[in-house]
Amino acid sequence: MPHNILITGLPKCGKSTLLELLMQEIDPPKKGFLTREMREQGQRTGFKVIPSEGPSRTLATIHAPTPIKVSRYYINIPEFEKALPPFNHYTNELLYIDEIG
Repeated sequence: MPHNILITGLPKCGKSTLLELLMQEIDPPKKGFLTREMREQGQRTGFKVIPSEGPSRTLATIHAPTPIKVSRYYINIPEFEKALPPFNHYTNELLYIDEIG
């Protein structure tokens, strides 16, 4: 029987950090991704996706215009799709997704 856990909270309260720490403690099989801020000179300039499989990719940035923009960030859909683990082969792995909103 599947179980679901949803971690909620205010911005900057540690939701992503908690998820990262949990994933370090849980043995495979697991599949999913984390997100991390990209910073330059102390300022947030975007976000990267850190998948369970493969290299990190840029999800959003203020530096590379794309047709899709959320707030001040341009969203790079092709890079995000490359970062996603192959969910179509999801079987019994623990599935974790950081930033669903």
